Amino acid sequence: MSIKVTETEVKLISVVVPSVNGNAAKLLAISTEQYSKLLNASATNVQNAEGDITSPIYALFVDSDLSHNLITTGNTGGVVRSQFNEILRDVYNAKLQYNESGNQMVDA
Repeated sequence: MSIKVTETEVKLISVVVPSVNGNAAKLLAISTEQYSKLLNASATNVQNAEGDITSPIYALFVDSDLSHNLITTGNTGGVVRSQFNEILRDVYNAKLQYNESGNQMVDA
């Protein structure tokens, strides 16, 4: 029996969905492919900010470390709901996490 191990680089981000969990953030580990999509979506939203935005920002993200400390020199951004659903929803909802009050955070 042999086991094939593949190496996948992951990125750690803290994600806040204010309409769902207030200012409580979930720490997520996402693939570099998802991370690239997230950065591209966020950059598109920044470019569109000077024009007409049809959808408000739904979720905010920032690079984090394993201890859930924000990396202030890292990337930050925001995505609209459709982008969140496409890129982050499954990972966000799969992560069971509790807020500072000890309550379980809800799915988005």
